[in-house]
Amino acid sequence: MRKLFALVLVAILILPSASFASEQNLMTELEGMLNSPISLSDIESVIKKYPPEESSNEQGREDLRVYENTPAGKYVQDNGTWFVFDRKGGGKVGAFVFHGGSTSLMELSLGKGIGTEANTCQKTTTCIGRVAATGSDLFWLKAVGDFWYNGSSSSITYNDGDYGRYFLGGGLTLTPLYMGSTRTYYLDGHRYSEVFTRIKAEFTTNIKYATWTFTGGTVESYVGTTVTGNTYGGCKRIS
Repeated sequence: MRKLFALVLVAILILPSASFASEQNLMTELEGMLNSPISLSDIESVIKKYPPEESSNEQGREDLRVYENTPAGKYVQDNGTWFVFDRKGGGKVGAFVFHGGSTSLMELSLGKGIGTEANTCQKTTTCIGRVAATGSDLFWLKAVGDFWYNGSSSSITYNDGDYGRYFLGGGLTLTPLYMGSTRTYYLDGHRYSEVFTRIKAEFTTNIKYATWTFTGGTVESYVGTTVTGNTYGGCKRIS
């Protein structure tokens, strides 16, 4: 009887929890999609198959940023795993899987115009805020820009921004702060030109956005370029 009890106890200890199994199955399927271009809806279809079993309250330490030339792949971070996919039609799609299986999503897409040696085609970053406990979409936040560059400088030739709610975001309070605003900044001597959209979001339960978990705060989507025309997009929490 003691041996039987010990065997049962060991089996219980080594079986993965439902949340761990769901999270691992989700990441395995996402990893299997890295080799071919996909759409944002492709990613959402997969995520719906693995609803989160747990809502991690770990806080992110950085925004999610993806360059147009970022290789498709899996990037492990402290509080989750960042998957970057090539997007059908050009650009990138990103999915951040938190510990426990919650997710946040973003997309860097290509729009109007044809890129030249001095001008980019239109670029759009779309960031999605989701319910931590269920993975349902709540709101989206978009920044749109066209850029000029010459190898030593850059500027913005078109800028726009927008935001909106999904069906389940009806109880969400969204306050627009900046819609398609522009900025130029320097980091380590390098110039960056960006278009950004910023809102204040408040909800009654936890929201997943970029690498963050919160019930209320200021969030942003942005799209930008370097002086060499390497465009990028990102999602971040301001406060």
